[in-house]
Amino acid sequence: MVRVGLRKEQIKSILLCKDRDFKRKAVGHLNNSAFAAEKFVVEHMADALEILDRDLDIENFIVDASPHTSDDIKQMLDLYQRRTKNPDVRFLFYLDEAYQSKEKDVILQVLPRAQVFFLPPQQNHFNKAFHGGRAIPDPPAPSASEQAAKEGPALTLIETSSHIKETVELLNSVSKDRSRLDILKQIGQRFNGIIGTFAFFVGKPGYGKVKDLATIIDDVSRTYEDSEDHKDLTEKHWQLLMESAKTLYLILKDLRENRPLTTAYVDKANSLIALYQKDGDIRKRSSQTQDEVDRIVDVAAEIFKHSS
Repeated sequence: MVRVGLRKEQIKSILLCKDRDFKRKAVGHLNNSAFAAEKFVVEHMADALEILDRDLDIENFIVDASPHTSDDIKQMLDLYQRRTKNPDVRFLFYLDEAYQSKEKDVILQVLPRAQVFFLPPQQNHFNKAFHGGRAIPDPPAPSASEQAAKEGPALTLIETSSHIKETVELLNSVSKDRSRLDILKQIGQRFNGIIGTFAFFVGKPGYGKVKDLATIIDDVSRTYEDSEDHKDLTEKHWQLLMESAKTLYLILKDLRENRPLTTAYVDKANSLIALYQKDGDIRKRSSQTQDEVDRIVDVAAEIFKHSS
């Protein structure tokens, strides 16, 4: 058990994290909360539990669970339950809102007194977790029209992030076996849904790029459907598929964090759109409007003008 009567400045903390920036911010928030004692930084739950077993001055346990899968999180919680001898340790968990919104319930089922927040770490989170302080109150509820305008794109970003997360294993499977055109079809179907969703918000900065990159991925996959000419995904199309998926994710990350689009990501997206438009082997979607085609051609022409 934790020793009785520890002063705040004597309480030690454990940080289970891999990201250096997270570590830096967490240490700063702990210090600002007057927890000046030693902080142990580990990357694995087993290492954290060994420290807990031998140091009774540890009361604060911060976990950056954002890099971990659902199974990883469950295994960490299970290991803690089986080995811990200190039920009074106070937990602060961080999740990625886009990928892990459902993991909060999983954590609270095992550790009902834990505080669970979405990244990035903030001072009021630490105050609430370790001092019982109140979190910053929510702003007044917006009107229905304001809610639709604000939440629509935000929910779209979260849902799209989930789509991308779910396709990671599919993409890895195709990378190992280019003949798995059945998996390629599944990937295309997931991104097809993104196209329709983002078309609704195409006027917002960056959303058009997400739609265009999703279109590339969907069209590459459709090119190989029921085709006697294609038995395996070609290297050229594999590279276009992967680069489009990666670039889409990077742009989406900027949008999720509400910051201006990184110029390098936009340039990469434009170059991929140009390659897609030039590639006569890709079966372009017939549902594209003439305006969409004209826009892509204009982008391609601008790229080639600057590259010549």
